[in-house]
Amino acid sequence: MDIRIIAFGMIAVLALLFIGAKFYIPQERTKTKWEAQYAVAAQNFFKEASQENYVRCREILSQVFHDPEKVEAKLKKDKIVLPS
Repeated sequence: MDIRIIAFGMIAVLALLFIGAKFYIPQERTKTKWEAQYAVAAQNFFKEASQENYVRCREILSQVFHDPEKVEAKLKKDKIVLPS
């Protein structure tokens, strides 16, 4: 085989590897709008545990999950409960 064919093939393989790596290397995931809103609402709840802040967290989650059981599970997981 000619050296030019081998060199061209190696360059093509390297180019394809670099292009493939761009798609397969995990990128840093950015927060979605609801995740950012929920994070702020949860932070406000932890600063001041009030009924209003609890309801705000619940509203944001109910817009996303639409299932009351999932909303409750997420609130319990994040330790967002109303003080007795």
